[in-house]
Amino acid sequence: MLYSPYLGAGVRLKEMSKNYDRIVVEMKQRFWNTNYVGVHFGGSLYAMCDPFYMFLLMKRLGPSYIVWDQAGS
Repeated sequence: MLYSPYLGAGVRLKEMSKNYDRIVVEMKQRFWNTNYVGVHFGGSLYAMCDPFYMFLLMKRLGPSYIVWDQAGS
């Protein structure tokens, strides 16, 4: 699954279960996703996992339902 913002951030979909109840993503630490103190930038971590909750729910419910992702917190 290639999506250009994830490709640029270094996020990679590593594993997805056949029944869409589990996704494993990874992001290797690079200079562009490292913050001032040397750990992953929080925005990159959030972007790494945020869209997948909606995706999993959409796939599990099927085409008869519309899923909207309004906000994250």
